[in-house]
Amino acid sequence: MKNKMFLTYCFTTLFSIIANAGTMGAVANDSMAISPGFIFGVEGGVANIDSLSLNNDVKNQRLGTNILLAKSSAVNAFAGTVGVFVGYKFPIFTNIAFEPIVAYHYVAGTSTYNYISSSSNATTIYNDIIGTKSIFDIVDLTVQANYRLNNGVNFFVQPGVAIVMNKFTITNTTNSLYEGSGTNTSFRPEVAIGFGKMLTKHFNLFAKYNYIKGNDVNIAFASSSPDISTINLGLSFEA
Repeated sequence: MKNKMFLTYCFTTLFSIIANAGTMGAVANDSMAISPGFIFGVEGGVANIDSLSLNNDVKNQRLGTNILLAKSSAVNAFAGTVGVFVGYKFPIFTNIAFEPIVAYHYVAGTSTYNYISSSSNATTIYNDIIGTKSIFDIVDLTVQANYRLNNGVNFFVQPGVAIVMNKFTITNTTNSLYEGSGTNTSFRPEVAIGFGKMLTKHFNLFAKYNYIKGNDVNIAFASSSPDISTINLGLSFEA
């Protein structure tokens, strides 16, 4: 929760900085009108990766029948992310456009989970500290709806699909039974919202919040695409 509150704070702060930049003065409509053309950009920021969700995997893989005593809250992990993208503008009006965009993002991070159980006769207490380390290669296929004001301030939303390629390692400090590594590729829904300020007719400084809907990552590696939230600051060139 604290991690997500911090991401929200960062996004709000970036919004204030860019929105205030837009109050420096309006310009003529035609100088900031959206015209057909390619978009190229780079971005980077921080990511929040939901941690391993064990469900009953540890309990089922322990020898004998175990009784769950406690399962601590997952510890989410902050990570870094960088990305590049290319797209094309299809103006509907001078200030509204739809823009298909293909992007690539690299995300890397770790997370931990604490699981406490006992044997059926309560003679043995197990405290499994399990960690995950993941490297994500993500290809984003989105369509951006962009609205631009006369002063160059712009707002956009990007729904689409993410192809998430996860290279992961799972470690256990107390029991090697749950250790392993693997790769997983899945198609996940995603959405992004953001805002920016045209510094010139061709360069746009922007901030963006992106969310990829994942699913539980389990010990058996049956699914391995957690929720990924990112906040990026970027610069794009518009032809």
